[in-house]
This record gives sequence, structure tokens and C-alpha cells, in this order.
Amino acid sequence: MRTLRALTCSSVVLLVSCSVAPHMKLPATGLASRELSRDQGAIAGVTINASEQTVLKALGQPVEVQAERDGITEQRARRLIYEGLVVYLVEDKVQNLKCSAPAFATADGVRVGDPVAKLLAVYGGGERYRVEKGEILRYRLSGSDVYLVFHLLADRVTMVELWFDYT
Repeated sequence: MRTLRALTCSSVVLLVSCSVAPHMKLPATGLASRELSRDQGAIAGVTINASEQTVLKALGQPVEVQAERDGITEQRARRLIYEGLVVYLVEDKVQNLKCSAPAFATADGVRVGDPVAKLLAVYGGGERYRVEKGEILRYRLSGSDVYLVFHLLADRVTMVELWFDYT
């Protein structure tokens, strides 16, 4: 019964993840992954649930700001767009960061353009997914629904995301 319960929970997590990030497919390797500490959950010094003020202090003024309603909660949302970094806020709290430029790094110094070998040396194995263009390695932050996600192609990191699964 305990094993069945664990498998059911894993399936639910996968289903929720796919609904938030529809580009994800079934894992290429097992679901086993070590969790990262909460201190490791930052890009460019910005963490999930940081205030908009904290973001502006860390990154300065964005190139563009887009106002919208969050598709899940219908609450007020904004995208702060920087060169190579998009910060998504719901009710003035960070819910997602997407980094596509080497100018920004994780708390452990991994950035876009780094070889996969560096990523694995720093974080170890993660949940691994094959996607249309490459692979994804993701790591859950301990005791939370926050994930640090690395997009990989041709043995390089092509994008880094930090997101909160609030579904």
C-alpha cells in the first residue's frame, strides 16, 4: 500500500508539472533526485516570493513591464523584462524567473552557456526530461514547491528557470 501511495503521488506531481509546463514529457530517467537547499534557489540574487522592490533593487529598472492577469489565479500579474531575464510577479511577489543570457547566474554560479558537466558537478543528478529540443534537468528546493530548472541542448545550458508550482 505504501509503495502504491508513493507511485500515485509521483504521478500527481508529474501531471501538475505538465499542466504548468506543457513542454515537459515523461522522465528520461527515474524520478529520483536530490533536493536543493532553499539558499540555492536564486537567479541573479532574486528568489521566489521576493517583492517587486527587492527585484528592482537587485536588477535595476527593467527594459519593459507588461501588466496582465495571472492565468491560474486571476490575480494582478506583471512581467519585468530585462535583457536575457524575465521576472513574473503575481500580486507583487516573484513566481517565476526565466534566464536566457549568461549575464545572470544561479546562487551556485551556473549560467546559460555552461557545459552540462559543470551543472552536474554543482547540483548532481536531477529529474531529467526529454523535450522537443533537448532535455531538461530540474531540482526541487527542499520542503517547497519551488524548482530550479535547466534547459539543455548540445551539452550546454540554454535556459535557467526558477518557478513556483502554485497550481
